[in-house]
Amino acid sequence: MEEIEARGRFHAAHRQLGYNGKCAHVHGHTWRGTFTVKAEQFPRDPQLDMGIDFGALKGIFRALDHKMLISEKDRTFLQRELFEPEGVVVLPGEKSQCRERRSALSSGSSKRYQRNLP
Repeated sequence: MEEIEARGRFHAAHRQLGYNGKCAHVHGHTWRGTFTVKAEQFPRDPQLDMGIDFGALKGIFRALDHKMLISEKDRTFLQRELFEPEGVVVLPGEKSQCRERRSALSSGSSKRYQRNLP
């Protein structure tokens, strides 16, 4: 089993819907996260002897930086006439949605090394 891990930080805002307190209002944090990619064997680009572009993993953090993180229940931030869609990230609420989001994030790396995939 091979594994690569990327750690990073990003700045983003959110709010707690249904919460009776100050966290119900939009506020921001510096978030820390870790992405781990595992495979029996990563595909290799023979010219580079590289399987995973570490920069692409770090790019996941850049994609979340300075965004508004919302749940699917927070319909206000999905109104295009009020907020730019590029600045809003809908966080998944169910495991199946997590898999879809993870798949979308990893598709860039897969396409890059598609010729080497079994």
